[in-house]
Amino acid sequence: MRSLRALAIVLAMMTPLLAFGREPPIKDSRDGAFQSELIAIVSHTEGDAYRLEEVFLKPNDALAPDAAEAGESLGVGDAISLPGFELYSYDAWGFGHDRVEHPITSDTRILLFLKRKEGDARTWEVAGYGYCFFWVDDPSNLDQLRREATTAVTLRTDWEEAAAIDDPRARVAALWPFLWNTGSTCFRVTLDEFAKAGEVAGDFVAERFPYFSSSERMSLMTSFGRFGGDKLHDVLVSHLESLRNLYPSYLPGAEADVALSKDELRAKTTVRREMSGELYYGAAGLAHFKRTSDLPFIRDLGVWAAKYGLGQTCEAVLSALQHMPNEQNVPLIEAIWREFNARAYEYNNLFPHAVTNALIAHRSRESIAVLTRLLDDPNAGENAHSSLIQIVGEDLGRNPQPWLDWAAQHLTSTTENGSPD
Repeated sequence: MRSLRALAIVLAMMTPLLAFGREPPIKDSRDGAFQSELIAIVSHTEGDAYRLEEVFLKPNDALAPDAAEAGESLGVGDAISLPGFELYSYDAWGFGHDRVEHPITSDTRILLFLKRKEGDARTWEVAGYGYCFFWVDDPSNLDQLRREATTAVTLRTDWEEAAAIDDPRARVAALWPFLWNTGSTCFRVTLDEFAKAGEVAGDFVAERFPYFSSSERMSLMTSFGRFGGDKLHDVLVSHLESLRNLYPSYLPGAEADVALSKDELRAKTTVRREMSGELYYGAAGLAHFKRTSDLPFIRDLGVWAAKYGLGQTCEAVLSALQHMPNEQNVPLIEAIWREFNARAYEYNNLFPHAVTNALIAHRSRESIAVLTRLLDDPNAGENAHSSLIQIVGEDLGRNPQPWLDWAAQHLTSTTENGSPD
């Protein structure tokens, strides 16, 4: 179960809210607890006014002195204003996850996770993108709301105690359990604390890396560069090398597959997909170390990933090359695009902007030359044209020669450290 929850956190962290049109936000009281200053059960009085019936977390007036000066006590019995607040949920089975509104009556009791509105400490708004609230329609059924509130507040309190430990190693060890099954916000702030601990956290994670599940590795690897440390860096490189060696044996069509049952073939497919994900997240994590000494390995990984049609891994490699310009990167950037443009890869399309962004970062004669060769590409042509305009500062048209002439006059080659000759 921990593995599935870890993967859910990865998806939540990697997918922006409402990125797919009408997808609803995720309602999670654990996230709300870390975002809130006031957590309370309320009843509706009139208009936009609500009465505090039970308070589980009180605001810290020191964080909002103008609110304190206004005499805001916010205890049981006090009133707060929530203009435009409505009760609603999403019909998960309906087309487009339709929003369903619910009436608020005199018997309705609502558990609210509230934060002060940015720039206006006197105004409260619901945490979790306006969706972190829970309710019952019978005041005698408050226990479920109380459990929701106390569990979330206890999580936050326990986390704060762990984060306050002075010794970095002990602090990291105490925070470690909070990475799992605690909501995406707790996951994120825990990673922030690990980043503050630096190499201490890196060594701690490196020691536990062999015992991770695939989903746990994917959830953490992109942050490895934030922790740092040679031990964690070397563990990650070794793991990527191992994945690269194993991956071909899990491709469909191997001679040994003939003797496998359907369940065994299905399991093999699952492992291959997990390996593909780990290669992507691992390559992204290695890029975050920002070590130019890794460039030969990263370029080699890019060549290998292009050969097997691993578009996401190639995008991670391109992102690394974008942030570590080097003259030897440019031929690989073009080669990756040519490979993907020559063949169709199911579920592994490579986006043109990943290629053009990497070329823009190099801003050299070589990168402009490649961009001009992409001008008539049916997929990358528009991106290449826009990229050339961004580099040059004006539109020289669709003919490659004016761009090449400009580059010859204004740009040199990219050197080993990414600077012009």
